[in-house]
Amino acid sequence: MVTNEQRPMLRFLIVQTAASVVGLQCRMILFNNFAVEIAGLDVPQIGIIDSVREIPGFLAQLRRPLGIVSYLSRLTGRIKG
Repeated sequence: MVTNEQRPMLRFLIVQTAASVVGLQCRMILFNNFAVEIAGLDVPQIGIIDSVREIPGFLAQLRRPLGIVSYLSRLTGRIKG
């Protein structure tokens, strides 16, 4: 059950979620229309562009496990040495 104190935050989250979905869909539609009609790109070329666009997010996901690995390697080095 949602209390009266939680209703404004819930309303804000619903509006923010809807705005995010609408914004991302508009970006995708505009980019695809521009890429095909103006730039003359084909599907494989658009796929390459999207792949390159995803690299920073992939690297951000790798940062945390690499930090854990480096911490554990330092820890095991202290134990052995």
